[in-house]
Amino acid sequence: MKNFLNVSLMVLVCLNAFGQTTVLKKPKSVLDENYTYGKNRKHYVHTGFAYLAGVSATTLPNLEFRPLSSSVFQFFALYKYKINNTFSLTSELSFGGVELIFKFKDSIPQYSLFTTQKEDKINRGEIELRQNIRIRYSGAQSKIGNFIEIGILGGIATTNQYTHAGVTALNQKTEINFINSPVQLTDGNLYSFNRWYYGFAARLGFNRISFPFRYVNIGDVEYMVTGIEISFF
Repeated sequence: MKNFLNVSLMVLVCLNAFGQTTVLKKPKSVLDENYTYGKNRKHYVHTGFAYLAGVSATTLPNLEFRPLSSSVFQFFALYKYKINNTFSLTSELSFGGVELIFKFKDSIPQYSLFTTQKEDKINRGEIELRQNIRIRYSGAQSKIGNFIEIGILGGIATTNQYTHAGVTALNQKTEINFINSPVQLTDGNLYSFNRWYYGFAARLGFNRISFPFRYVNIGDVEYMVTGIEISFF
């Protein structure tokens, strides 16, 4: 009986020893080859904001573009798809506002309501899509890196207002607003500023900070802006 108990105890110990298996799970690391999300990985998404100032614009009758006073402000979300260590595709969705300011420079037409015409303004709220190709030329593997980017853009203006601002013969400050309609400028002709627009984009980036350049066509006005973007992580 005693031998039987000893044999049974040995069998149970052996079964228990072989039945236990220790499994070590390694946490996923940004250095793993199959880790696909990150600043310099296959997929990456980030947000940011941009401020751009006017560079130049189409010359309108008796109006002079004011580049430093004209501006664009946008918030954006960007998705990056990495093709290889050099090339990536990026897609962006942005929304913001545009203000283009023109200074009146010649004599007031006889039919004008104003005795002093101060300025004309184009104000637009816009939703914009951009599609780009990015060339990354340097930077640490754990960062976005330094890059050059070129692409196309298109969007729609949610608000589209043209304003004549001036002073009347009664010395009253007055504004005439045109919303989503042809605008009569100082030469007496009508001009259109479309809600739908398109253009080209470029960007020089240094990790979180980049310097964009954009050319935009909104109908009878084409303009160029440049500035700075700061990305959030």
